[in-house]
Amino acid sequence: MNATASSLSSVNYESLTQGNYQESINASLQAAGRKKLTNLRVASIDLGAAGQQAYTYRVYSSDKEKEGNFNERFEDRPSNYSYQTITVRTQCEGQAITPLGALFTGGMDWTITSDPMSRNVYASGYKE
Repeated sequence: MNATASSLSSVNYESLTQGNYQESINASLQAAGRKKLTNLRVASIDLGAAGQQAYTYRVYSSDKEKEGNFNERFEDRPSNYSYQTITVRTQCEGQAITPLGALFTGGMDWTITSDPMSRNVYASGYKE
């Protein structure tokens, strides 16, 4: 569901640290489903374990400005950031319009639950 991805992308550093990420998800989900789906809701929100991702970035070094190759004027520096994994599943309920539609959905009432979608959200900067 695109609505699930949209709701998950609404979670950011601010909503995560202030603890209102659930409200961000719900608001985004309601906006995404407003035109077509009236019974779209969050089935589950799971705030997973925090993690840390190491990476290397390159910084221009004035000490190396005499180097012949421009690329050699940069130094590698280690860094990292912390993230929080968040997983969302959405659910939509509805009714078949015709008895023929009920045959395809297994009854007049139907429920569709999305696959879980996860995203890592930036939580904090460099830590030694």
